Amino acid sequence: MQRLISILRREREKAHLTQNDLALRMNCSRDTIARIETGRQVINLDQLLGYIRICQINPNVILKAFEPEKPAEFAFMLRMHNVHYITDQTRQQFADWYSACEKSRTNEHIIIRELPDLKYDESQDPRHSGEHHAIVTRANWNLGSVPIQDPVSLISDLGIFIQGADLGNNDLFALTGKRNDSNQYGMIINTNSAITIERQRFSIFHELAHLIAHRDDFSIDYNETGKGRSKDPREIYADAFAGAFLVPQDELERFIQIANARSPLNLGSWILEAKRYFGVSYQTILLRLKSIGYFKNDRQFGIIFGKLRKIYGSNEPNPITTPLSFINTPDWPDTIVFKLSS
Repeated sequence: MQRLISILRREREKAHLTQNDLALRMNCSRDTIARIETGRQVINLDQLLGYIRICQINPNVILKAFEPEKPAEFAFMLRMHNVHYITDQTRQQFADWYSACEKSRTNEHIIIRELPDLKYDESQDPRHSGEHHAIVTRANWNLGSVPIQDPVSLISDLGIFIQGADLGNNDLFALTGKRNDSNQYGMIINTNSAITIERQRFSIFHELAHLIAHRDDFSIDYNETGKGRSKDPREIYADAFAGAFLVPQDELERFIQIANARSPLNLGSWILEAKRYFGVSYQTILLRLKSIGYFKNDRQFGIIFGKLRKIYGSNEPNPITTPLSFINTPDWPDTIVFKLSS
């Protein structure tokens, strides 16, 4: 039944229909669709035929749900600097964690929000697209422009498995994967002590950006992203999305007005206040200021960035010290050796 549920939900999303859209066309409530897609209600024949007709599902796709299940294989959404960080052991650990999450999920789990269907257009500037999609997503979820207090809960509300684990002191800030032929996503955030809480929060929304725009790109084999000017445009998109989602322009401009009224010449000081207010790194604040046109030109931005970089380097001034609140999976398998965050 779980395979059938995953297929129905995936095909509905492929048809660009929300749960509410489908409910209206099936003449039922959104709650009915939500219950079917979370396994809290057994689908009847009329409802199944409704899915097939409205979402234009090939019946052969439905029949696959009743075929003998093949050995589980996991794919990951990963474009990273050093692909060797994903070892066979890490893959197996992720698979064990994901399976434990599936078993522990109760029938009472309710998906509060849905991922918006926003496609990545390679012909557009990735930074502009990322920022625009962040604005649209916030609007779809009625989040206004206030800072995000609990990113873990927001991801959980989407029905996505999320956990913090020590993945090592490297460039692997997060790992998002799923079982093949499933639309159930799982997200592991690297909570290694060398990675700041600000970076962890940013990584959550970087991964969210990929799920929103690149959800069909899961693969067993990964491509390297490159760095600097050679960075994959999709990574640039995800960075821009995360920055704009965590630091909305309206709220940043309001913060600037208040800060300038209080201390117009002390830019460095209020940048540190802003980073704590929005829960991001000082570099993210600088990049958002550049994006909204705060600096007169690139040279002014470079001077400010250089000064702060010289003072703080790779360290995070005025850092967040409260760890993200992850809920450990019940009956955590002994085979998993991730070092769980507290």
